[in-house]
This record gives sequence, structure tokens and C-alpha cells, in this order.
Amino acid sequence: MKDLEVLKRTQFRGWTAQVIDITYPVQEAGNLKEVLARICREAETASQEHTFLILSDRRVGVNRIPVGALLAAGAVHHHLISKR
Repeated sequence: MKDLEVLKRTQFRGWTAQVIDITYPVQEAGNLKEVLARICREAETASQEHTFLILSDRRVGVNRIPVGALLAAGAVHHHLISKR
């Protein structure tokens, strides 16, 4: 966990990181396509200013569902490639 905190706060060579929440409200269950679209939009915006994107499910709880990490990472990867 310590390594992730270092990565989040790095200033080495001007690099920065942005955390993107990959959880969503239980009420939105069944809207996975829209949730992934939101995550991809946030990643696209963040990628214009930050070097590292950290996909986080830390907000998971009784009222928040996580998108699978591999699914979110794959969706963001393909979205960013398509946007170059």
C-alpha cells in the first residue's frame, strides 16, 4: 500500500497521478455500459494532464458496487487507444 501512496504523490520528472473511482451506486446496477463510459471519459480527461491513472475500487461498500478491475482497465485502455 505504501508504494501506491508514493505513486499517487509522485512529482518525479513532473509526473502526476489521478485516481479514478471504478465503483458506482447500487441503484445503477444494470447500467454497466454507462458506468464504463463514465470511467472512460474520466480517464480521457485525466490523461490530458496526468502521467498515471489509478483505477480504484476503494469506495466499494453496501451502497457502491465495483466494476471488475480487469474490465475497467481493459475498457480504459481501448478507449484511450481509440482517442490516441
